[in-house]
Amino acid sequence: KKEFLIPAIRGDKIAALGITEPGCGSDVANIQTRAESRGDDYVINGAKTYITNGGRGDFITLAVRTGGPGYQGISLVTFPTDTKGFA
Repeated sequence: KKEFLIPAIRGDKIAALGITEPGCGSDVANIQTRAESRGDDYVINGAKTYITNGGRGDFITLAVRTGGPGYQGISLVTFPTDTKGFA
């Protein structure tokens, strides 16, 4: 809340949202972008299209696959857009 939500509500930071993927469109149950836990961090691999505020966001929330197939294997992760490796 302190790092992302409150600054966004104040207008101090801009949020971005990445859900849509090439080949999946808006069918969230079929997303392929994966997030794998590595110690205290997650390594995310995949591609998104049509990212809302993608070029302006200070932080992003991504829909990622952390489990099995379908909706039950999907999680949302939020992180700063200046995170190393994010492009």
